[in-house]
Amino acid sequence: MRSIFGYVLSGRLPDSAHTTSRYSETQLLCISPLSDSDLCKFWDLETVGIKPKEVVQDNSDSKVMQEFKNNVQFKADRYEVALPWKNDSVKEKLINNESIARRRLNGLQVKNFDKNKELKKDYLKVLASYEDENIIEEVPSNEISNVNPVYYMLLRPVIKLNSSTKIRPVFDASASCFNGVSLNDCLHSGPSLNPDLVEVLVRFRRWPIAIITVKI
Repeated sequence: MRSIFGYVLSGRLPDSAHTTSRYSETQLLCISPLSDSDLCKFWDLETVGIKPKEVVQDNSDSKVMQEFKNNVQFKADRYEVALPWKNDSVKEKLINNESIARRRLNGLQVKNFDKNKELKKDYLKVLASYEDENIIEEVPSNEISNVNPVYYMLLRPVIKLNSSTKIRPVFDASASCFNGVSLNDCLHSGPSLNPDLVEVLVRFRRWPIAIITVKI
């Protein structure tokens, strides 16, 4: 039978395992079409940890790492490195988002700071400490170039009362401009720093004795 989900087969089949009944009910739902890439993903998940993982060399990651090594510099007790742009053409897609940043700031003022004066005070204190440590600085309006891309990075406070840093500003480089392009879209993400999942799962099967520590 044809349905919106695909062809559905329904009916009776001979059942040799049960002696009390000659037939057994069975239903099969077939959903189509199914691409080859989806099938490959399914079988790859089935063979995780069994089939040796094929190592694929990502030229983009190696290029990013090479540019990082060439551009990194040590200045005034800290390291500086250029932004890893994907290419020069992507800079043209990054448009001025000042109005979006101001809208986010006004929303933060109304929803958080107007209701909690202490939060605003502590948040501004953290930003002032960033300015004292030369982590951030004010850019005069006459120094803003009209030739190079201008992007205002949105930020918001994250509050963790149990942490040593109770209030931490988080910069949002994934916020899109009016054309749907964000700063993260224009930059290389670099190689993944997360450990291999299979290696983590079988960690305690690699050696005869496993030792763990607990911090008290």
